[in-house]
Amino acid sequence: MGNKKGGFRLSLVQKIVFCILFVQLIVMIGLSIIIVNTVTGDKKKNITDNLETVVEERCEIIKNYVKDTEKTLTAYSRAGEIRDLLKNPTDEEIFASAQKYTETFSADVENLEGLYASEWNSVNKKTNKIIDSLKKLYNNDIKDLLQKISESEETRSKVKNAEKQYVGGKLRLTKKQWDLIDDHFENIWLESFKSAYENGEYSNKIVKNKLPEVKDKVIAAIDKQLENNFNIREKLKKGDKEELQRFEETLLSRDEYQEEKSNVVALSDNK
Repeated sequence: MGNKKGGFRLSLVQKIVFCILFVQLIVMIGLSIIIVNTVTGDKKKNITDNLETVVEERCEIIKNYVKDTEKTLTAYSRAGEIRDLLKNPTDEEIFASAQKYTETFSADVENLEGLYASEWNSVNKKTNKIIDSLKKLYNNDIKDLLQKISESEETRSKVKNAEKQYVGGKLRLTKKQWDLIDDHFENIWLESFKSAYENGEYSNKIVKNKLPEVKDKVIAAIDKQLENNFNIREKLKKGDKEELQRFEETLLSRDEYQEEKSNVVALSDNK
């Protein structure tokens, strides 16, 4: 008997089929790569074209805005009041006339914050006048206001749990709380007195009318901090007494806070 040869053999038909499938696979992979590259390229081109279009539109808007602004300023500068001011920048009457024209002109132009006609020395002089007026306002009406509010009976009568919050008859807060009150107070009075500016200085009449508004907001801020402290005390009373004692020791009266603040400033200056 003859020996049969083992192993797997492909017939001619099978070899042809595998060759055809292999060629189809190569073709499909090639087509996929071409299609992906084509679609990606088209998409990238569309995005680039869209971005270029948007940039061109924005540039055109900016150019038109600049042109309109140039026309506006040209029209403004050709007014008789402005020409007179440029020739006589220190004349108060001409300045007043130009300023009035500026305000009228600004009101008629949409989206215009305002224009100001003057020369450097006049601007510097006016700025110094405003600063001096603001300093005077602060020193006369604002500087000691927070101290007075914190020590007033009105504040004591309005805050919650006053009998447990005042120590030795004085309102006491932590340094961080006083810092917060100071910052809050500064923001309040600056915002409130913006409208108090009239004719180059701050009107004392308007300031006095706004003081009650400031006072109520400050008392509300103090009351919020005191309420936080009251809740802390109530919580610590049920727990660690030593921790409660340490908390009480961090509380400062307004005078103590001011003194500590002054000492920090003095040390900083000495450095």
